[in-house]
Amino acid sequence: MTGERSERWRRCVHAGRLVAFLLTVLCSSFGTLHAQVFDDTLQADSLARDTVDYTARFLEAQQEERVRVPVLAHVGAGGPRPPTTRIVFNRDSIEWGNAATVGDLLGQIPGVYLWRGGFTGRPEPVNFEGRGSTSAEYYLDGLPYVPAGIDSVGVDPALFSLSLLDRIEVERWPGLLRVDLFTRRHDRLAPRSRLAIARGDRNFARYEGDLERRFPSGLGFSLAADYLSSPTASVTSSSYSNTQLWAQGGYVPSPRFGVQYQILRSRPTRRAFVISDPIPNDTIGPGFKGTRTDAQARLSLRSRDDGLGPGLDLVYGRTAWDGSGLDQQINQIGGYLSFRAPISPDQVDGAGHARAARLDTSDLLHRER
Repeated sequence: MTGERSERWRRCVHAGRLVAFLLTVLCSSFGTLHAQVFDDTLQADSLARDTVDYTARFLEAQQEERVRVPVLAHVGAGGPRPPTTRIVFNRDSIEWGNAATVGDLLGQIPGVYLWRGGFTGRPEPVNFEGRGSTSAEYYLDGLPYVPAGIDSVGVDPALFSLSLLDRIEVERWPGLLRVDLFTRRHDRLAPRSRLAIARGDRNFARYEGDLERRFPSGLGFSLAADYLSSPTASVTSSSYSNTQLWAQGGYVPSPRFGVQYQILRSRPTRRAFVISDPIPNDTIGPGFKGTRTDAQARLSLRSRDDGLGPGLDLVYGRTAWDGSGLDQQINQIGGYLSFRAPISPDQVDGAGHARAARLDTSDLLHRER
């Protein structure tokens, strides 16, 4: 009996050792697998700090919309005028005025008739009080917008893009219509962007986009583009397209000092206005294709932050036209000296301009020969 007990005890001991050995192997295997998993060395709340807080950004943007930054004052239009002597189209009037061109807005002024035949994009000279296209003068940010290229006599308001303008002021004088055009001015610290897409019948299309940004230091920039495609509507051939680009950069740290440079490039393309009835292939409007570039640099000085007292604005402009056999350059320099007193309802302005032009028609003459 004693021998059998000893044998059983020996077997139990061997079985226990075997179980212990297997447990050791398993534990070591699990330890090796756990060691292959890399530990996360980042802090527990680092992911939460890196996540974009859209609510905070929204509240910050709302706060920036209330912060105004200084901008350059409008020049050329003068001070206040008696009632009914000046018609003003602000940004709201332009967007809700049911107008596709500047000519559509001017057509709402008493005494103005547009010489336009055809669909949107055709020439629309302004005829004020029956005095022809020369009865309208245009000024872009204080400088005269002079005829260039094929428009050697009068300016065609159909070539202006309404999306690039912030304000239009029109004054009616005896036999003369003065139109002051002012580009966009971003006076808020919050950035502004805009995209617009329009499509219509007969593949009519218009695409607009702009981005404007101002910084607390006074630096700022604006970029905008406008594309208009107006196809043939009622005749054999009369399509029109225009691509316009506008870029502006400036430094306006205070209302008393500021410098600004902007460039506006327009590339209009008009096909000939041709009809087939009653005369086959009768051209009643010539076609053209060209590029017009208007660059402007401005220095503004004021004595006070509230706009009162003396002020000086120096403006230099350069206009270039290339296309349809014409190569033309026009340089302008002008200055505005103003003084405004708190007891006077009006503003006394003095302005002077000098202009130099160069016209190269060698390509046109070569084509005629």
